[in-house]
Amino acid sequence: MRAGTGRGQGPVAQGGRRPGAAALGAGARQAISDAHGLERSGNHQGAATQFAELARRASVRSMPGVAMHLALEGVRNRAQCDDPDATIADAIVAIGYAASLANRSKASHRFGALVAGLRAAGHEAVATKIEEELRGRLDVSAVAPLPTTVNRSVRRNLATHCATCGAPVDSAKVTYEEDGTADCTYCGVNLLA
Repeated sequence: MRAGTGRGQGPVAQGGRRPGAAALGAGARQAISDAHGLERSGNHQGAATQFAELARRASVRSMPGVAMHLALEGVRNRAQCDDPDATIADAIVAIGYAASLANRSKASHRFGALVAGLRAAGHEAVATKIEEELRGRLDVSAVAPLPTTVNRSVRRNLATHCATCGAPVDSAKVTYEEDGTADCTYCGVNLLA
């Protein structure tokens, strides 16, 4: 084993922590957990607000991928509130975060999953408007991610818990990008950094 790494934990920074473990600031781990708790309890308005604030914090800390992920979690929750205008407004903010990404295909895939979910839930007009905004602002289309074949070594080396938010990592539920990266399904941090 290489010095500075642990099985399934990726590179370790000085002090034994992965880079970015506290990148969202004090209390972020609990705030992410609270937001998901609000969602599970059916308080979609509260969850949307919490995710939007977490996304803003990530953006301020120059973490556009995490900001986009958290903002999209907020959009999904806002859509549950049957407020199409607020859902679209939140999606436009998420598109703004995605504009800072170097990997536009990641944005395309994440928004593709969002749009597909909105359509499946009967929010056709909202989904169409988000697609239009995505094409106009990022010049990409919303495309659902294609299944990516990932070798067993990559799956085996995933951490069992995210170093940033502490959420359990289920390698079967992680979405892998074409470049081999995979993000935490709870907070959006790259698990394979």
